[in-house]
Amino acid sequence: MVGPILTPGILAILIGSAGMVVAFVPLVALAYRRDGRLGALRIVGWFAAAIYGVALLTYTLLPLPAHRQLAHCTGAQLHPLGSVLIIADYPHATLRELAVNPALLQVVLNVALFLPLGALVRWFWGRGWPWALGIGFALSLFIETTQLTGVWGIYSCAYRVFDVDDLAANTAGAVLGSLLSIPLTWRGCRHPDGTRVTLWRVGLAVGCDLLLMLLGGGLLVLGARLWIVAAGGTISAFPPEAETLVFFGVPFAGQAVSILAGSRTLGEGIVLLRGRKGRWPAWAARPVKLLTGPGGFLVLLWAPRSGPFPILFILFVLVSATMLLFTRTHRGLPGWASDLDLVDVRTPDLTAA
Repeated sequence: MVGPILTPGILAILIGSAGMVVAFVPLVALAYRRDGRLGALRIVGWFAAAIYGVALLTYTLLPLPAHRQLAHCTGAQLHPLGSVLIIADYPHATLRELAVNPALLQVVLNVALFLPLGALVRWFWGRGWPWALGIGFALSLFIETTQLTGVWGIYSCAYRVFDVDDLAANTAGAVLGSLLSIPLTWRGCRHPDGTRVTLWRVGLAVGCDLLLMLLGGGLLVLGARLWIVAAGGTISAFPPEAETLVFFGVPFAGQAVSILAGSRTLGEGIVLLRGRKGRWPAWAARPVKLLTGPGGFLVLLWAPRSGPFPILFILFVLVSATMLLFTRTHRGLPGWASDLDLVDVRTPDLTAA
């Protein structure tokens, strides 16, 4: 019994987290352009919402039948309170017996499943219980209809029971979740630093840079492979040299353009930071920032896995992380080497590098 219960949850955590990693950079960019700031609680909320959204599907649709042609089809329960009234068949049941009553458990679990939805509607969109009611009902109807239609025709008939009481319980759960979340606030979604350059903000920039350089290159390679296969070719038609060039070369080119043109990495631009001119002229400072920052990281990562290169890569990462903590405005190794401080792009007295 543990396996069927845990498997959808594990899938939700894996798929939801992977989806959030892919969507992380666009969400950070959107948050900074809409609110000008981003707090840790909002990021936690993003991951929770993604995992919860996938869990709704995994717990209500899985396990899927092995074959499209089903030997046994389920019906539909269309009588309001038809499932709930089964509980009344046990008028003298003890509390222990009620706790394991399938009809009661179904109602309680359906309500609990949609409690987070109502809270998320209030926390993230600032909408009250009427919105939670509408969204909860619509989402529940979509799930129940997906079950009733055999995942919209993929299976020959319904493999789970369509139950109007599930609609009512899910919707009630969303409304209850919205009401219970009224005393709570989402103040932590907005980081109090405003235009200040903090370690948190610079860390977000570094995280976005790493995702763009590593995940971005990987997604480009995957997209190229899928394109070749869709065009009738084979994966072997995409040579390893070309994969390496795409994986490392495209992110390097993107960072080079951003730094050489605007004195900021792609990640710094996402969180509304840029370099402020120091003692060096821009034509000298910007290449130094590129080579001691993202460019150097990619070059050492690209270098052969022999000789001194692995040790140099480890030293580069350790020195960069240490200097990120202790340099002025947390500008790190590239900012220190190029004498470019980090400032908010909205700073009135900004002196562009």
